[in-house]
Amino acid sequence: MKPSIVRGELIAIYGTLIDLGICQNLDTFAANVVCQRNVTDVNRLDVIFPADLIDQLNIVAILLQFTP
Repeated sequence: MKPSIVRGELIAIYGTLIDLGICQNLDTFAANVVCQRNVTDVNRLDVIFPADLIDQLNIVAILLQFTP
């Protein structure tokens, strides 16, 4: 999958997180999110997900699952 496609999906997901009241500032997120192939492992995608969490939300746990 192309990093640009994943980046677009991450921005869309971030929009949903805003709708749910978890995150804020979509424009800032979209300007700073990074999604690129790893230099040494072409099968790895490196993501910087600069979430701006709503005030008072200090801890978030993410479980990333792969399904067949």
